[in-house]
This record gives sequence, structure tokens and C-alpha cells, in this order.
Amino acid sequence: MSLHNRSYFIQLTSHLRYAIATVVLGAMTGCNPDPNADFQVYPVKGKIVWKDSRPLPGKLGIVLQSMGPVNVQAVGNVQPDGTFSNLVFMGYGGDGRSGTIAGKHRVILQLRNPIGEEAVAMTPKQREEIAAQVRSFAPYSTFQKSKLEVEVGPNSEEFLIELDSATTGGKGK
Repeated sequence: MSLHNRSYFIQLTSHLRYAIATVVLGAMTGCNPDPNADFQVYPVKGKIVWKDSRPLPGKLGIVLQSMGPVNVQAVGNVQPDGTFSNLVFMGYGGDGRSGTIAGKHRVILQLRNPIGEEAVAMTPKQREEIAAQVRSFAPYSTFQKSKLEVEVGPNSEEFLIELDSATTGGKGK
């Protein structure tokens, strides 16, 4: 075997070992290019209200965090009248579908406070109002704090999420 042939043979076996390792590792880890492909998502819509009928703030976000073995979220905005729909399924990296997976979900509400120039231009009274809103939504602001839950499935209807005062929590129906 000439030196040129020997070099070619070594290079070929090196490439072959790499190809085999790639195939074996791919088979062991699963080669699904879209980790969200196996998730069936269902539409989610509803309304959030205070039990005492006070109005919601104008800028509120909603997150549905799954409580099952699969840790995924759906996110969206709450309209000024308290309605929400077309939540975006985030899955693993997000795929843009509307809805979320079946099962129990914790509801997290995110107050969208003014930022930048809008925050700088606020009057002391507006700052007080924002601080009061932050306190009111604190029980619903994180997965650990919020006790709001909804059950999503193929036959889910519109959810009504009723908020109690800042000290008592709330419930979703």
C-alpha cells in the first residue's frame, strides 16, 4: 500500500467512524427537528374580572404555565375589558401556534408598567396608582404566588377568572 493510499484509507476510516457516531447518537437522543411537533394545542379564551367589579388596568399580560410533567407556557395580552384569546404557545422555544396543551395550568398575570419616557413623564399621583396596582396584582404575579388555575382540553369553553382582593387570591372556572 503506497503512502498516498494509506493516508486516504486512514482519512476514510476517520470519516466513517464520525458518521457512525453521529447516527448512533442521533438514534439515542431522537432526531425530531421540532420538539413542539408532538404537542396538541387547544384554543384558550376567557375573561378576567375583579369580584368587586372594579376595572382592570389597561396593560395586563397573561401566562398559562402547565402544571403537569411537561413544562410549557402560553402567553398573551388581556384587553381593557378583561378578555383574552389567541394566547401564543411557547412550547420549547415557541412555535407561534395559538393555544396551549391539555391539562392544568397556573395562571400568572403580569402588570405592564410604563417604562422609558412614559415612566419619566408620570405624575406623583400616577405613580401612586401604579404602585397600588402592583400591590393588587402581587398575589397573581408569579408561578409560586398565584393560586389561579384553569383546566385546558379539547372541550374547554371560555374561562372566567375571578380575582379577589390582594390578600385572598382568586380562582379560575
